[in-house]
Order: sequence, then structure tokens, then C-alpha cells
Amino acid sequence: MSKLPILFSIVIPTYNCLPFLKKAIKSVLLQTEQNFEILIIDNSSDDGTKEYLRDLDDSRIHSFEVQNYGVIAFSRNTGIKKAKGSWVCFLDADDIWYKEKLTICKEYINDEVDVIYHDLLKYGKVNFLERKILSGRKLYTPVLIDLLVNGNAIINSSAVVRRNMIEQVNYLDESEDIVAAEDFNIWLKIAEKSENFLYINDVLGEYYIGEENVSNKNMSLCSISASNDFIKYLNKQQLNKYEAWIAYTSGRYNYLNKNYNSSIKYLFKSLKGSSTRLRIRSLFMLILIYFNKVKNIF
Repeated sequence: MSKLPILFSIVIPTYNCLPFLKKAIKSVLLQTEQNFEILIIDNSSDDGTKEYLRDLDDSRIHSFEVQNYGVIAFSRNTGIKKAKGSWVCFLDADDIWYKEKLTICKEYINDEVDVIYHDLLKYGKVNFLERKILSGRKLYTPVLIDLLVNGNAIINSSAVVRRNMIEQVNYLDESEDIVAAEDFNIWLKIAEKSENFLYINDVLGEYYIGEENVSNKNMSLCSISASNDFIKYLNKQQLNKYEAWIAYTSGRYNYLNKNYNSSIKYLFKSLKGSSTRLRIRSLFMLILIYFNKVKNIF
């Protein structure tokens, strides 16, 4: 009996987060769909990860040690280039999947789909005022324009991508100025070639919120770098929406870091030309800033 070709290649970059990595790997091994390989790209961890990976006894798990010097795209590209599956799944080492994730995604695979993605539940350092679901959204054609004017809709650890499409767009960009937005950049590159993005409106895993990814990164800067090559496709009205989204991103960053005066400036700018969704979010933060300032007066 001939062996089935590998369907899913799961790429997991990791660095010094062994307790999380164990949970991520376990969540893959418990999948109801078992036609997969796991490619773990270790950025030279010194917390016991190397020894743990060496002792794993599963022929579907392959590990590789690299030095990515802070460019996680290098680790992901290493995994993709080693992959044998026709679909690449991204999973960060501190995130997990529910057991039906691959089975459900498999149901949607056909010749008219190149990227599949879904929602994730937040866990970890989650503010009680925040929504507990990290939601994607359906992308409307032209997908490239939707992504540019409304922002990234695809959570990295939810993405299932046709491998030959990643190869067509020459993999993830490893430039240092787009670190943390390299996923946004590759969705834009794929959207130049394909409209076939499919959103599953369901929670199929969990996304870790830690101190390092709550407020320490101004995503507006790397998002500008990630999208700079694509704004040529925007008309004036669309460019206004793009700039409003960038302003909102900067306003939110400053709000989370309690730089309220800067936040107010960017949030007011985001009200001009932005979508209804972003206007509501901007107004909500402005109201919170107002009450915070009043509270501090008294």
C-alpha cells in the first residue's frame, strides 16, 4: 500500500519557551486529522529545548537549529523550504490549536482556495475590557485593497497556505524593518496574485497574550514598511483610509503605553476617512482617555 503524500506541514519557530512549545506540539499531535509533519525551527534555545526535541520519538517531527538574529521570518522560511506538504500551517510556539483545526480546514481545501484562516481565543495577559476572541474577518475583492485600507485580517497561527503560492511570492520578507509585520507583507504579496482567501468564522485555537506583545511594539512603523510597495494600488479615498488605519494603530500603541497626548493626536487623525469599525474603536479609546484624565484631576 503506497503512503499518502503529506498534506500539512506545520512550521513552529521557537526560542526559549519550552513549556509553551510542549503544549503547542501536543495540540498538533492530538489533531483528528493526522496527515501532517511538524517542522520545529529552534533559534538556538538554551532552556532545554534542544534536549527535549532530540528525545522526541515521532518520525513526523523534524527539528532544525538556526540563528535568526531576531528575524523570525528567517526561521519560518527555513521551515517552509524544508516542508514536504502541499499546505503550510503557521503555529507560534506559545499558541495552540483545538483538535479539530486541521480536519475543519481540510474540508475547505479545493482548487479555488490559496489561504485559509480563522479566529483564535486569547489567553494569558488579557485585559478584562478586551474582547476575548482575536477575530479575523472575511476579505472582499479586491483582497489587496481590503487588506491595505482595513488592516491585517489574518492571525498568523491560524493561517493555512498553499505551499506553492508561498514559493511564487518568494517566501517571507526577511528585512529587519518589517519584523512583526512580515505576515502582513506576505498576505499582500499573495493578494497581488490571488483573490482566493477563505475565512472560517470559528475559534479553532488559542493565542497567547504576553507582556511582550501587549504594548511594546508600535505596529504602525513595521506595517508601513510592510505595505509601502503596495500603496501604489490605492486611489485617493483608499489612501485616506489606509492612513487612518495606520494612525489608529499608532494611537492604540500610545494608549496602551499611557502616552495619552500622543494617543489623542493619532486617534483624532484616525477618525478622518476610517471605517465605521475603526471610528468606534477610536472613539471608545478617546472616551477612556477622557475619563482617565478626569480621574487624575480629582
